[in-house]
Amino acid sequence: MLCMPSLIKGHEIARPHFECIDQMSSLAENHVAVIPFPATSHARPLANLVLKLAAEAPRVHFSFLADPGYNDVLSGHSSADAPPANVKVFGAITWPWVNPMPGKSQDKMLQLFLEEGPKNFEAAIGAAEQAVGVKVSCLLADAFYTFACMIAEKMQVKWVPLVVSSPYFVSAYVHYDEIRKCLLDAAAHEEVSSQPDRRTVLEGIPGLSRMRVEDLPDGPAVFTIDSHVLSSSEELALVRSFCELRSVLPRAAAVVMSSFEEVNSKDLLEDLRSRFKELLLVGSLTASLTPPPPHDSAGSGCLQWLNRQKHRSVAYISFGSVNSPPPEEISALADALEASKTPYL
Repeated sequence: MLCMPSLIKGHEIARPHFECIDQMSSLAENHVAVIPFPATSHARPLANLVLKLAAEAPRVHFSFLADPGYNDVLSGHSSADAPPANVKVFGAITWPWVNPMPGKSQDKMLQLFLEEGPKNFEAAIGAAEQAVGVKVSCLLADAFYTFACMIAEKMQVKWVPLVVSSPYFVSAYVHYDEIRKCLLDAAAHEEVSSQPDRRTVLEGIPGLSRMRVEDLPDGPAVFTIDSHVLSSSEELALVRSFCELRSVLPRAAAVVMSSFEEVNSKDLLEDLRSRFKELLLVGSLTASLTPPPPHDSAGSGCLQWLNRQKHRSVAYISFGSVNSPPPEEISALADALEASKTPYL
């Protein structure tokens, strides 16, 4: 199990390095089943985490229960970057909902996949155990697969979910009931609309008290939708999994987040830590970060400019490595930032 990473602080980007894995590398054999979520930007972070762990614990087998194509994620961009010998992909799982056939509903296929997930993954775990010759003792899964909690409890093994999304996303769904009440109460006071003012502040929600309704993940409609519609609509299958986070994450052996301690509010992290057995922030898992050059070799003067700014006065904006807004939206964002007189990168 990961221990809390040490972070290199200062003007450089904090870089996590994993200092230990609880006795795993010293044992003769251990077997971890890995359940990745293939869509959007979720595949790479879990792969990067496992590759780091596999290098630290060569005697531990990591079995990816995934489509055979997941080998491309593990191997990187070069055929020379083959995964280590203790990491294998067992192609016992298919993801037809990721790229559905013409005429097929992606929402319906995802709903069926999630409903059949426990049965299919239990079978895949059995096949991996037979192939490796060692029983699985831990499930390392994307947190979106909340059914992994039930599989682990049935097998009497540890479950460690990885949260790729922001800790604020998790907090919003952990406090789903409180936020829902807040929004419905606010909507009841609106004379024209049945929806609350999007500028309503989420007062009283730990770590989210400065956020507005319009800042909520997936939008305020998800938090005010009729409970019957939420429980039955095939379009909301994944949202139902999000809502389950508040009941399953406290049962995890540890909750791992691809985030940094320093970029999250103290109130937010204290609230999450009070709810989980262990919360591990391991830094960015989206890409392998290399140390920045010792000097601003590009000649842009960016680092020198940043060092001259007041503490916590600069907005840093990044759209990740998978999706980016079109140029006109980026231009509009820059115009808004300049109009607000906010220094930004």
